[in-house]
Amino acid sequence: MHKHRSVSFPSGINLHKDGAASVIVNVKPEEVLATDFYDMIGRTLNGIVLTSQPSAPEISQKLDYLRKSGITLYSSCFAENDIPLLKLQEAAMVYANHLCSMRFLQGPSERAPTAVIIRDEAPNQWTILEQITPTVIFLCPTAERLRYCRLFFEWLENKKIETPVILGFRYDCSKEDLIVRAAVDFGSLFCDRIGDGIWIDAPYEAEFLKNLSFNILKAAGISSG
Repeated sequence: MHKHRSVSFPSGINLHKDGAASVIVNVKPEEVLATDFYDMIGRTLNGIVLTSQPSAPEISQKLDYLRKSGITLYSSCFAENDIPLLKLQEAAMVYANHLCSMRFLQGPSERAPTAVIIRDEAPNQWTILEQITPTVIFLCPTAERLRYCRLFFEWLENKKIETPVILGFRYDCSKEDLIVRAAVDFGSLFCDRIGDGIWIDAPYEAEFLKNLSFNILKAAGISSG
């Protein structure tokens, strides 16, 4: 069993500390309207990834309540008030724009939190992370996942980068297959203390994904806070 690497946890984002793993799940905006939604998520979730933009005012109100309760919302739709999920090159452009804007401002300019998705970029592209210093990294390779993740964490260690990393794997399969495949993928890495959180990216309801995430962490002997 490997020693868990040193991680610097940012303020303003809900992530578990002290070796515990954070749990992130997909949520369709309309799911928050269910009467038992808040009971389902309880105080156990750290964040949700919105699969689309909310289309009704009542949904926006529910999401605002989630934000105020401390749950971090991530979105690839560049929704206001949420943490943007950016591809590596997108994050580099945002950072370049930030540097450009600072030239015209007097005094320091505070950067908004950013979450960068690493998919299948070559290792020589990872150096961009040293420049843009994202708030959190979502590690989401699609090919040779275990090997890729191990190489990436070895690189983080060598570079002494302490950004928290959420393991996020996409699945398009039945629930029965998902349970087995996700347990093997995530469990193998968490048993080696690789990863600071779990995001199972699959087209199923939030409660199922949440329960599966906690079961995987429990089987790997990882605390979830």
